[in-house]
Amino acid sequence: MVEKKKDSSMEMSRRSVLVQGALCATGVATVLAANVETAKAALPQSSVAYRATPNGDKECDNCQFFKAPDACEKVAGKISPKGYCILWHKKA
Repeated sequence: MVEKKKDSSMEMSRRSVLVQGALCATGVATVLAANVETAKAALPQSSVAYRATPNGDKECDNCQFFKAPDACEKVAGKISPKGYCILWHKKA
């Protein structure tokens, strides 16, 4: 009877599969956390078409993201209360 030789390079133990899965999950969690932090970062004024003048009755001081006296949750830099950008959303 001829005995087949096992190729150990093709075998994976349960432990190695679990360890690799855990490492992969850790990597995914790290990437997701980085994306959340990036989403929280303020955007440059140029990327949201910010201007220091209102768009009709749409102005920063009646936007839900405006933080008096001159800041915004979403847009970086000094913000005019009478300014406007495409992220404008009426205060509730």
